[in-house]
Amino acid sequence: MIEVKTDIDYLDRLAADSIEAGRDATGADIRAAAVDIKNLKEYADRLERSINEMSAEIQSLRDASGDDIITLLDRRIDRAISQRLETENTSDETIRETVRDMFRDGDVSVSVDYSNVELELSLEV
Repeated sequence: MIEVKTDIDYLDRLAADSIEAGRDATGADIRAAAVDIKNLKEYADRLERSINEMSAEIQSLRDASGDDIITLLDRRIDRAISQRLETENTSDETIRETVRDMFRDGDVSVSVDYSNVELELSLEV
């Protein structure tokens, strides 16, 4: 949270005193500054709430099981393939070629994070 060190009520009183003393322009500037500070504080508070909500949503996505992500990817790939096959001849060779084209054209892409994969090597003699 942003901590505003300026006392907005004090600025309002100072603006009123300036206007009362005949310094209308100065009073108006001080009052405008007080309103600007108040609006910026409210905006910062709303931003902070939004950031907290988005952080929670991101964390829930991170916590999602890998199987759920694989299932979503499978569905997306199946939909993309089905959409392409609707307009194509559906022989086995045509299907293979269509899928190859989809990967080649970037309609389907796969990235694998292997940083958490443990490999086991064995040597038999």
